[in-house]
Amino acid sequence: MGYDIYGSNMYVGRLGSAYATCLLDDYLEKNGGKELKKFARTGFVDKTSKLMKEIENLPIPDDPDLKNMLEHFLTLVNKCEDVVMLSDGTNIEIEFIFDAKGCVGELCWQNEVPLLNKYLEKYGGDLLKELANKGTVKKTPELMKELGALPSQEEEADQCIQYRVDRLIALVKKCKKVITITKGFDDDVEGPQILFVP
Repeated sequence: MGYDIYGSNMYVGRLGSAYATCLLDDYLEKNGGKELKKFARTGFVDKTSKLMKEIENLPIPDDPDLKNMLEHFLTLVNKCEDVVMLSDGTNIEIEFIFDAKGCVGELCWQNEVPLLNKYLEKYGGDLLKELANKGTVKKTPELMKELGALPSQEEEADQCIQYRVDRLIALVKKCKKVITITKGFDDDVEGPQILFVP
C-alpha cells in the first residue's frame, strides 16, 4: 500500500510506500514547525507561506533515502494549490448538491468544501454564509442575487476556487427549493439517494 498527495486540483502524485511515509511523518513530527506537525498528525494542511517556510527551514537528513523522500515531498507540495492532503486513496469522498427530490450533481471533493466555505463566508451575503455554516439553505431570489454578486477570481492562484464557485452556481440553478451539500448518505438528506448524476 502507498500514499498519495492530493491538492485542491485533485490528485498531485505518489508520495511513497506506507513505510516511507511513516518515516517522513516521524521526521516532520520531530523537526517540523506547527504546520508540518499538523500535516504529520492529520494528513491535511493549508498550503501557506508559513508552511513553505517551515519546509525550507527543515534540517537536511543524514539518511540519503529520507533526504530523497523529503525532496520528493517538497516537489509534490509545490504542485498543490490551496491544500496539501495525504491519502491512501480510500478516504477521498465527493460532496454532492441535493435538493428535496434527490441528487442534483457532484460539487467537489470533501476536502475542498472548507475552501469553498471560506470564500462564501468572505464574499457572500447572509444566505451564502448560512449555506457555508449549516450546509443547507432555501433557494430564493435573494440567494440567486447573492450568487450573482460574488466577485470573480481573476488571479491564477484563485482559479481553483473559481471553478468550484461556478460549479456551485450551476448546480444551485438546477435545484428547486432547498440546497444541501452532503456526501449523500441516507441520514444526511431525504429523497432518492442517487450517488452520481452525469
